[in-house]
Amino acid sequence: MVKRIRGTAFTCKVSPAMANRAVESAKGVMLKFLPDVYINTDQNKGKISGNSPGYGINLIAETTEGVFFTTEAMSCSKTE
Repeated sequence: MVKRIRGTAFTCKVSPAMANRAVESAKGVMLKFLPDVYINTDQNKGKISGNSPGYGINLIAETTEGVFFTTEAMSCSKTE
């Protein structure tokens, strides 16, 4: 059984609201099954964030047996 979920939603050169929306959506689903869910946000702007805009979320679930499951989802950028 999963006992806790931790994660980070991030944005680079896009609105910080994108990370907040991802957190609200993910927590809205997971809190129906598990009360111990914490997801932080990390926003980068300017030159420190690199050349490409985007957003994503990383999640880590820990089981009662000490096993960790991880997942990551990122926005797709247009390729030319």
